[in-house]
Amino acid sequence: MQKRRLGTRGPEVSEVGLGCMGTTSSYGPAPDRQQMILFLRSAVELGATFFDTAEAYGPFVNEELVGEALAPFREQVVIATKFGFELDPTGERELVGVDSRPEHIKEVAEGSLKRLNVDAIDLFYQHRVDPDVPIEDVAGAVRDLIGEGKVKHFGLSEAAVGTIRRAHAVQYVTAVQSEYSLWTRGPEAEVLPTLKELGIGFVPFSPLGRGFLTGKIDANTTFDSSDFRTTLPRFTPTALEANQTLVDLLSKIGSRKGATPAQIALAWLLGQQPWIVPIPGTTKLERLEENIGAAEPAMLRELERVRTEGVTEEEVARARAYVAGSLAMDRRSNARHAWYLAFYEVVGVGWDFPDRYARAVEMVTAADVQAVAQQYLARPTTVVLQPRR
Repeated sequence: MQKRRLGTRGPEVSEVGLGCMGTTSSYGPAPDRQQMILFLRSAVELGATFFDTAEAYGPFVNEELVGEALAPFREQVVIATKFGFELDPTGERELVGVDSRPEHIKEVAEGSLKRLNVDAIDLFYQHRVDPDVPIEDVAGAVRDLIGEGKVKHFGLSEAAVGTIRRAHAVQYVTAVQSEYSLWTRGPEAEVLPTLKELGIGFVPFSPLGRGFLTGKIDANTTFDSSDFRTTLPRFTPTALEANQTLVDLLSKIGSRKGATPAQIALAWLLGQQPWIVPIPGTTKLERLEENIGAAEPAMLRELERVRTEGVTEEEVARARAYVAGSLAMDRRSNARHAWYLAFYEVVGVGWDFPDRYARAVEMVTAADVQAVAQQYLARPTTVVLQPRR
């Protein structure tokens, strides 16, 4: 697997990383520890070099697992972990709030170093912004740890643009991590343009919609009571049924490319920017192989060929005008999603149309797309597809 650099000054990592949270918790009963050690080592052998964990996962046990599993490959991999939560002082290990006081950050760093069995933390994220601690103090604390050689790179998770800029002014932010996928497009409006401007890498978590975009979940799927998806509105039967249209569409596109829905969803992310590195989570070797397959050079070359072949500046201008006209027909909040879906149905090629698929405009009329868009807008996806705020 080829590599990408996180931002302009960050480490080089595999194009697709691995979110490790599920190897100890959250998605049902905890998997067998020894099997997960073998699984993580298999990930390295398959080409993955970027692994994401956190003190809060477990808590503690996920870092311990990752540290043990990756010890034989320490010089080959980049391990990201996180600070910023407060644990229950009674010893129950429950998360009871956020805590990014500088002294706490340094305590967490010492604990993470021991659990990961490393001399320095490759990438240290603030897990969630602490409203009671100025971000400048947070960045300053991590800057001190970098100066001491205990941390190599600083990151933020789920941070707003203003926070990113203020932190970056104190200590270079190597990467920002937020939820981003075909199902959750919130970062596109402000975060991604800011990261591009500042030279910061972007690490989408849940790039497969917590499994939904794989096509393996539908309205009839049931989850174990310990699976946190049972608490998410998007995973109610009604929401899953409403959003099935998107997965069906990914399956249709994938069938033309010889790819799975998950591979199409990940390839779409990889095609957005060269500094985006998704970290899909899984505990199954076959799913890991499938996810890594999304970064195969042949697949990415084919997607890029479709994006650029025969497109002129004049066509791009006409395409953008056409999109604007189509959206003007219906200003409801989900019109953009509906238009994308309609275009897939009518044309059968291309995602991210407004920027890259101008050539396909000649294949359809506004009436063709509008007719299909109205069908989608009439469905309950109008609410369910909205990005989280």
